[in-house]
Amino acid sequence: MRRDSQPACHLRVADGAISLHVVGAVPEEIGAAQVIGELAEAIELCHGTVLLDLTRCRIDRDLAVTVVHEARVQAGQCRCRLRVLAGDPNVAAAVTRAAAERTAHPVGVR
Repeated sequence: MRRDSQPACHLRVADGAISLHVVGAVPEEIGAAQVIGELAEAIELCHGTVLLDLTRCRIDRDLAVTVVHEARVQAGQCRCRLRVLAGDPNVAAAVTRAAAERTAHPVGVR
């Protein structure tokens, strides 16, 4: 049985913005914790916009919602705007709905 390797997270920092590009598969338990931790750190540090790019990764829509929610909880304080890019329209729609239901923080998804 072949196991997918953990996702690769590439962090880029610019003036007022942090982008986190996730590449590869995000398995249910293994990779999600890594992505949650990276995203939570970006949310804590950024005062502008955090961009979570999921266009080059395979992630289940429910897991994508969990990643965004858990990262916000871990970060505690959020002073930034979170934008999520997702290649799968089901993932984008699920994250948008969850963000509207669970938080007052602004979230944008494409």
